[in-house]
Amino acid sequence: LIVVPLLVACGGREKRAEKIAEETVVKTLYYPDTYEPVETVVDSAFVSIYTNQEALAAAYEIIDLKQEREHLQMDYSSALSSVSLWKDSWGSYSREQYRQAKEELADAERKLKDCEADLKKQKTIIRTCYETINEGEFFGWGIAHRFRAENGNGNKLIGDVLILTDKDMENVVNVFTSDEFDDHNINKLQDVIDEVLDEESEDDN
Repeated sequence: LIVVPLLVACGGREKRAEKIAEETVVKTLYYPDTYEPVETVVDSAFVSIYTNQEALAAAYEIIDLKQEREHLQMDYSSALSSVSLWKDSWGSYSREQYRQAKEELADAERKLKDCEADLKKQKTIIRTCYETINEGEFFGWGIAHRFRAENGNGNKLIGDVLILTDKDMENVVNVFTSDEFDDHNINKLQDVIDEVLDEESEDDN
């Protein structure tokens, strides 16, 4: 008598998950009428820094900012070399080149400082998220859904999506698509978050 209601509840959850998955996916398709469900798996979802939308967005920013910093560091080195080259030169042309080089150096230095400040800001966001979330607490359901649909070129492809819902499966909390993972691999995002949290642990020690 106890088992029967549990089976009914699980069956209802699967049906609800399939409906949520279809409603979520169809909104994003070029040709909604080509949608075909392949597989849907429902499992408990727990609070994690690795699925926290704000923390992931900050990790995205950190990856981009680190790339920008590399370019800015090259600009700074180039400007510094120019300053050294023209510093002790004579003549109006040389003085003008020296002046321009100093301006470029100051500009590169300012941009580097701004970039470092932005990096620090994004790292603070990740640390704050980690300190304020209840890591490991059950918060809802994860719906892993695979489907077929035609893309913008009319080719039918396989797609994957992970949908996070609340405990009652009433509201979608977050959606992760394979396309998003391709832009910045999810493992890379997790590595960035781990690196930020490890930096904080080292600072504490």
